[in-house]
Amino acid sequence: MRETPSGFLFLGLSLFVVGESLRMGTGTMKEPGAGFLSLWAGVILAVFALALIIRGWKADKGAARVRHSGVTLIALIALFVYSLIMDVAGFVVATFFLMAVLFHLAQRRPWWALLGISALVTAVAYVVFGIILKVYFPVGFLGI
Repeated sequence: MRETPSGFLFLGLSLFVVGESLRMGTGTMKEPGAGFLSLWAGVILAVFALALIIRGWKADKGAARVRHSGVTLIALIALFVYSLIMDVAGFVVATFFLMAVLFHLAQRRPWWALLGISALVTAVAYVVFGIILKVYFPVGFLGI
């Protein structure tokens, strides 16, 4: 029942993505253009959106509604704040705090384990993406 509105939302988003991809130019399989990858991502999203719409129409009308938990809302807020502070705080600091919040939400751990796991995940992400793959990360106010 709740899948139907979500399905229409994602279908609209997928149509927008497909339209913008076509406007940018998709190229060919041998020489893909700027919109090639986003075009296929939009098509796949449209297929999943249609599946949601069909599932919503077939759902039992007497089924209980599922409510989102507070944990999900906090995780979404944490991701939003992460995107806002990334330029100011830098990748390392922002990612460390995001990981700490997400790991705390997933399972209650002692503070030392939480900080250690967050530092390890941040360090691995920085090594893989920043050093090995040479992806640019915002440096932030601490210079790291």
